[in-house]
Amino acid sequence: MSEQSSQSKLSSLSVVGADNDFAWIGSYKEKKWHPDFNFYHSAHELIESAQNPELIILSLDIEEVEELDAQLHELRKNDSTALSQIYVTHESRLSPYLANGIWKEECLKAFANYKERKRYLKLVDVETVKNKLIAYLWLNEATIR
Repeated sequence: MSEQSSQSKLSSLSVVGADNDFAWIGSYKEKKWHPDFNFYHSAHELIESAQNPELIILSLDIEEVEELDAQLHELRKNDSTALSQIYVTHESRLSPYLANGIWKEECLKAFANYKERKRYLKLVDVETVKNKLIAYLWLNEATIR
């Protein structure tokens, strides 16, 4: 992807996203195409912050795969982050099931699609487990295929 198209994607995300829409958990290595993240040490810290980011990157050391799985599980079971787009920087045992994929530049396009679809959720009650599952499947249709 060219730098110019990456910049246009970032500017469209900036318009769509609020300051607390992007969260990075763990070690961070900046890339030109990254949006502006809020940084956290753990999923627990993010949840305790009462922020509701729509895009979460989980970047723990490769040796910490069990901790990565535990934090993925914690993010998915929490109401404020259950429907968020969650990407990991490397795969773990549970990441194919609980994450939306491996974090790379193409994820920005998937996030834009997610934001578009999420606008319609305001019309649906997602408080029940059944509706939350249906909402999750609809929001993440592209990554589930």
